[in-house]
Amino acid sequence: MKRLNKQQGFTMIELIVVIVILGILAVTAAPKFISMTTDANKSVITGLKGSMASAMQIVYAKSAIEGEETKAGQVISTLVTTEFGYPEASLAGILAAMDVVAKTDKTGEWVYAPSTVTIDSVSVPTILIAPTSKVSATIVGAASSADVTDSNCYVTYTEATSATVAATAVVTATTGC
Repeated sequence: MKRLNKQQGFTMIELIVVIVILGILAVTAAPKFISMTTDANKSVITGLKGSMASAMQIVYAKSAIEGEETKAGQVISTLVTTEFGYPEASLAGILAAMDVVAKTDKTGEWVYAPSTVTIDSVSVPTILIAPTSKVSATIVGAASSADVTDSNCYVTYTEATSATVAATAVVTATTGC
């Protein structure tokens, strides 16, 4: 009987070819995965804006039922402070209406910073909200509006200025997401 010697394992050339093929696949696939991460982060911000819009409408409907949609500085259900029927731009306003856990430092899921914009020569309160993971600045104390806007991945909520001018929510998701 003749016994055959069988080689087991791979040759060095076979291993090198496999490594080269895996390298080529990794280089072509990496940009697609990076793009998916960016798209997912933009979707999170868009989802936050959707939650904000829903909360705005629910609070406005409740204010209208109670007859307080034309008044400033009201509190509905002892939880949400409103301006002209819409949640005000504060922790006790839109963030309470949305039931979002946001903090002014980087210890929560979301970071928020109060701010203002000028509309028709009037300073109007706003609140900026960004995912904590996108705020790169080291925050000492409370976050500033610059800490949030530097992320280029945030939502701006502007409170209502009168009974005829509704609150707005705008997404900024350019390069930071």
